[in-house]
Amino acid sequence: MPDHLELSTDPELAAQRVYRYFGITKDPWDVLIPDTEDFKACRQAVHDALTYNHILVVVGDVGAGKTTFVVLMESNKSIHWITVDKENNETVSPQQILKSLIRGLRYDNRTGRIPADPTLQTIEAKELLIKRMQSGQRVVLCLDDGQQFQAKALRSLKRIREYRYGTKRHLLSIVYLTHTSGHHRLRQLEEIGRRSAVIEMRGLTDDETRTYVEKTVGANFEPEAVEAFIKHSGDRRPLVIQNQLVMLLNRAMLRGSKQVGIEDIEGGLSLDALIKRHRIKLAEIVEASGFKKSTVSGIAHGTYKGRADTKEKVRETVMAIVNKREAAQ
Repeated sequence: MPDHLELSTDPELAAQRVYRYFGITKDPWDVLIPDTEDFKACRQAVHDALTYNHILVVVGDVGAGKTTFVVLMESNKSIHWITVDKENNETVSPQQILKSLIRGLRYDNRTGRIPADPTLQTIEAKELLIKRMQSGQRVVLCLDDGQQFQAKALRSLKRIREYRYGTKRHLLSIVYLTHTSGHHRLRQLEEIGRRSAVIEMRGLTDDETRTYVEKTVGANFEPEAVEAFIKHSGDRRPLVIQNQLVMLLNRAMLRGSKQVGIEDIEGGLSLDALIKRHRIKLAEIVEASGFKKSTVSGIAHGTYKGRADTKEKVRETVMAIVNKREAAQ
């Protein structure tokens, strides 16, 4: 058995045998926690975008919950949420964005022919937007995986954003969901970047992580193990937490237990996760352990091939630092 479990391991590969062993008969991750701090902040940011007509940029790495947020917003009856179709992410054009907007706005015949002339497309889009506004619905145009859109398509957002009813009322707002790299790219487009407000999805809080564990696989965790997981887990993106939990279940299974215990947590989460979670500097570990920086770095990142007792001593050092910090709080 490995001395630690790699967080990058695909949980789907281990899930089937883990689920059978623990008697889990349905997908435990089909759980939605709508009131996380991230989702509440994003909902407020959408409201502000509708009020002040700026482009909202939601930044989050893979697994942060961006797509789940879109699902939540699509169920909001006071907002007509339209996500741009991306049949070919590399070649999304301004015309494809406009066609997605028209299809999403039509009350019927959504699959019907859309005018080929861009001017006629614009006229139909504006007419449909006015109808939605008059019915009391505000419209949001969403670009999911925005980092995959070409610059030309992104520049077209400026023109779409400026659709108006009369001289004052803007007809729609734009939400752009992206990874960090996509945010940097958007900022380079001056005509868009200056009109944007940015919010970052940071992951689950301690209380939200506890709720997530309890609602998913918490029945297979000892109570103390849940608290230990919260203490030692690093990356708090929901998808990464799911990954970690499956790996911990797998670890308990390998030792023949039906419950994940503290020993699985402390031995199962990588040092890299602990170090990131508690913001421990490598220099601090080097000083406390007496080992070289290259040795500590290799052990933390799972690349060290040396003695097992050296790895254990470094882990003990990290745990001692964590415990000392918590005792001082």
